[in-house]
Amino acid sequence: KITTDTHCQGGLMTFCFHAEAMDEIRAYMFWYGQSLRFYPQDIVDVLPILFDDNYEGNVKFAKSNEPKRMTHGILIRDKYFEHFYNDLTNKKENEFPTRKYDKEHGYSWAINEDLVY
Repeated sequence: KITTDTHCQGGLMTFCFHAEAMDEIRAYMFWYGQSLRFYPQDIVDVLPILFDDNYEGNVKFAKSNEPKRMTHGILIRDKYFEHFYNDLTNKKENEFPTRKYDKEHGYSWAINEDLVY
């Protein structure tokens, strides 16, 4: 039996999405029997660390702009968790990790006013 807490010697990575509402979406990554609250910037900050850098394609991908481009338009927001996080860490709203590659930093983040309903 294989579940999300089965480590499979690192050979299985699972993503789980909980979409409760447009502004309440949670994503989790399960790997090696552990879990991580997953945000789009983790494509840039976390995934390259997990993959073998002895494989040339992984290094090339991590050093390219492709990971940042992939975060463009991915909207994973959880307003309740963001409020909790900001209160806990004493950070401002725009300092929440999901805003890391937003328009201010040159990467168009799909914020609500940019979405077409």
